[in-house]
Amino acid sequence: LELKDGTLLSGCNVENASYGLCMCAERNVLFMSVACGVPKEEIASLTVYAPTESLTTPCGACRQVMAELLEPDTPVIVTNGTQEKRYTVRSLLPDSFMLAP
Repeated sequence: LELKDGTLLSGCNVENASYGLCMCAERNVLFMSVACGVPKEEIASLTVYAPTESLTTPCGACRQVMAELLEPDTPVIVTNGTQEKRYTVRSLLPDSFMLAP
């Protein structure tokens, strides 16, 4: 998570034998930013990195949290280290009840 002042915050996946209790890196870092008192207006972008052959986009739970904790036009950069694709929060979760038209 990059803040507008250049500060970088990072998160990681926290795995659990019960998959539903896992925490994705995206939610991890967003919840940390809330705990640190970072207003969503100060967040410049969110980068999702997965060392996989193809690009890995955020799961549905992460998309919903992003819709609530980031501005709709916040860039979401998905990368595997060699490829990159850019989205916005709005494009990842269109017609969300949390996003104004």
